[in-house]
Amino acid sequence: MRMPTGQPPALSTLRPSERERQHASTSSPAPAAPLQSPLPPRYWPRPLVFLHIPKAGGSTLQEYVLSHYPGGRFYRFTGDTKQWLDFPSLPEQERASLDVLVGHVHFGVHRFLPEPSTYMTMLRDPVDRVVSHYYYVLSDPKHYLYPIVAGRGYTLLEFALTRVSHELDNDQVRWLTEPHHFDVERVDRSLLEEAKWNLEHGIAAFGLVERFDESLRLFESAFGWPRRQWSERKNVNRERPPLSEIDPAALEVIREVNQFDAELYEFAKALFEERAARSALGA
Repeated sequence: MRMPTGQPPALSTLRPSERERQHASTSSPAPAAPLQSPLPPRYWPRPLVFLHIPKAGGSTLQEYVLSHYPGGRFYRFTGDTKQWLDFPSLPEQERASLDVLVGHVHFGVHRFLPEPSTYMTMLRDPVDRVVSHYYYVLSDPKHYLYPIVAGRGYTLLEFALTRVSHELDNDQVRWLTEPHHFDVERVDRSLLEEAKWNLEHGIAAFGLVERFDESLRLFESAFGWPRRQWSERKNVNRERPPLSEIDPAALEVIREVNQFDAELYEFAKALFEERAARSALGA
């Protein structure tokens, strides 16, 4: 899904997507140099955009983020396609008044904001994420995949093999690139590289579900937020078995299907370590 471009991206560090470069009538200028260190918090452009990747700790993190903006104006994306399509048509004054955007909104929403914005997100080990997604679907009769997964009695292996949704197919790469809703089996290396570039240069701060508390410290350091404990975890399925008890064949299929998400996650872990060291976590 392509939409007309709007204002320049946050911090002027985002490069054009692969598709925009391929179809440009003239050669694109070289992208700006990457940020070498976090900017002082007062210089981060408003609004803050939290990209909530499904089953990546986002429900908990949304409440944490909003707790830092008491009385602020926020817009919550529910994942509804029509809501996303209608957002650029909202009055400019309304979009300009927002302090925070949260919810299931993918990278690229900055193009429909009157002023530059600042991104943050949370990533998760892709195998653990798909397993969590399967058990979450089974626990929620209102989920759009429930009639398929529960109704047909899919095992985790069958769930992974069918690819009934783009959410099972390198979905973290999809959320970090601008054309998110496209057919399964269409994620390729160029999209992976675009997602990695956006994560490093277009996302002001990101965290890892497996290092949740450290991630909160990193967000606080990046945005100048007061330090606080946040123990409440939402949408955690206590009945989900650990990976050590999952069918190895199912795990292998998930790894194969999500090979680009796996590469993105390895890249993210290294980048997280680098940023954590710069921010002197735990100091």
